[in-house]
Amino acid sequence: MWIEVFKTGTHTSSNGNSINYTTEDLQKIANNYNQRIQLEPTSKAPLVKGHPASNSPAYGWIDQLARRGDYLLAKVKDLTSDIINDIKDKKFQKVSISLTNDLNLRHIGLLGAAVPAVDGLKPIEFTMNLGNTELFNDIEINNESTANQESENISYNYSELIDQNEFMKNQIREYQKVIQQKEFEEFTTNLIKNNCISQNYSKNTIELLQLFSEIDLVTSNKFDALSKVKNYLSKLNSTSLKNEFAKSTDALTFDKSEYSFAMGNNRQKLHNQVINYMNENENLTYEQALKSILQ
Repeated sequence: MWIEVFKTGTHTSSNGNSINYTTEDLQKIANNYNQRIQLEPTSKAPLVKGHPASNSPAYGWIDQLARRGDYLLAKVKDLTSDIINDIKDKKFQKVSISLTNDLNLRHIGLLGAAVPAVDGLKPIEFTMNLGNTELFNDIEINNESTANQESENISYNYSELIDQNEFMKNQIREYQKVIQQKEFEEFTTNLIKNNCISQNYSKNTIELLQLFSEIDLVTSNKFDALSKVKNYLSKLNSTSLKNEFAKSTDALTFDKSEYSFAMGNNRQKLHNQVINYMNENENLTYEQALKSILQ
């Protein structure tokens, strides 16, 4: 959840230095920090009590910084149970940040009775909705003191965030397609090994799986189409295929006497010729033997 941690103006540090911070300085602090943790996620600044020299112990972590008008906001995550109870009991309602000379965030300190160097920041408020993993109330950005600045939205680059978000979503989609393609190929290979389909239908089967996957995507998996077609293909076997598509070797096993019923003398004679021809040429079907005799 976002909390106010700093703002523009002239502020005096603990060592007595007074420095004027502009909106450009706040933006630089946010940019420096966000770029740093993007390159090295383990370098997140801790949420601490007071201003310890060692930046420890940590009671939470700063996930992101952002400038809103004249205010610098921090997104705080992963609070410890101890600090949750302290905030609930209102032991810590104020914050103070620690910066390096080159405007890099070291930590954010929770203050009890100590007077912060920066006045006018919203107090930290603990939400009583324990079912929600976010532990602070929403910051009201458009409060009376910042309404004009926020309406102008001078330099906060929303379009850059939107572009980055869209880029990441596209990267994830492409990665998912590669993973899914490999899954379909492995599934089809297993179908062939189990004699569910022939090798000739490998490409068509993969295209079929891709089609039903798109149907699930468009319909938000309403019909569970991909799962159903995979289940159907998996139940196919060599026996069911033979029942529909007889091979020449299967044709040799039929009961040849069944062709003799209701035949006239000429038909019976032709039938006998076909049978004899098939006996001499074991790889031929009845139709092939008949065609050879009639030629």
